[in-house]
Amino acid sequence: MPLATERLREIVIELASRPGHEKVRSLVYELLVDGLGARSTEVLFERPLPEVHGRMDTLRGRTVFEFKSDLRRETRDVEAKLP
Repeated sequence: MPLATERLREIVIELASRPGHEKVRSLVYELLVDGLGARSTEVLFERPLPEVHGRMDTLRGRTVFEFKSDLRRETRDVEAKLP
């Protein structure tokens, strides 16, 4: 069942509040599975990938998700991991 508009709004508001890493991961999981119809088995967490110089936060197909608490402060780290 797709995400209701109100639940999507709640997720966006919660993400904008900059919750902790685990909460971000769970909300993105909900968006991918419930919102976009990805299979739960297709969403992988904390997988080592040589291409990103370490572990990526979430992987779905060929899309890598890397979560940062403050992208303004961590831009160099992101650029180093995701060339």
